[in-house]
Amino acid sequence: MNLAESIQPELQQHNITLQVINHGFVKTRLTAKNDFPMLGLMEVDHAAERILKGLKDHKHFEIRFPWNLATLLGTLKRLPKSWALNMSKKALKK
Repeated sequence: MNLAESIQPELQQHNITLQVINHGFVKTRLTAKNDFPMLGLMEVDHAAERILKGLKDHKHFEIRFPWNLATLLGTLKRLPKSWALNMSKKALKK
């Protein structure tokens, strides 16, 4: 459980809506410097639209996109920590 998940119920008692945005790679000057493949790379306008749509829909605590990267990271999160860390380590450039 992360910090946002642990404080959300308390904030909700005070009518404060907490939403977490986990977006993928967005085309910016910063991501243009990356020299690795970026799964689900998207335009700024598309990312902004997805975020605004998610914020308007208060049903979801977490806004996650694109689906392919969110699924990959969600799966990695559910693996034993030692496996996930080892897989992340192997993905690094040498």
